[in-house]
Amino acid sequence: MFIHGGNNSETPNLDSVDRSSLTKRVNYLQRLRENLRQRFRNEYLALLVHRGIRRNDVLNVGDLVFIGHDNAKRIDCPLGIIVEIFLGKNGVPRVTRLRTYKEERIHPFQRLFQRHLEVSAKTDAVVSKAARPTDSSSENTDTVRMRHHAFGSVCQN
Repeated sequence: MFIHGGNNSETPNLDSVDRSSLTKRVNYLQRLRENLRQRFRNEYLALLVHRGIRRNDVLNVGDLVFIGHDNAKRIDCPLGIIVEIFLGKNGVPRVTRLRTYKEERIHPFQRLFQRHLEVSAKTDAVVSKAARPTDSSSENTDTVRMRHHAFGSVCQN
């Protein structure tokens, strides 16, 4: 193998053996071996060492995230809300406690992907106004209160 600089097992043609042709051949094989080693280091090994950008400060408590899996696309991953972030000894987030629609679980920080939501102040005010409880005396008797599933769909009564 060219990485291990082993012995050369080639035998030269004994009919045309002279010092200059043997030296040229040895020099050629040395250059070839060195070029292959250099290309191997530069092209192949450089691909194996991949250090991604750390995104330590991107996710916070209360963020809605995709819970990543190796064999699923991000759109198919379940959603969860970050309840708590556990830091490692060096202060880097390592693990989070997530709340999904079924359960709470602990999951590695690296396999969480932020769900990008654009929320403006105007939309936030409308949502908080709609979420305010109404006074029961002013409630209309014609309205029917509907129950909802965890995902927001209406329950059948």
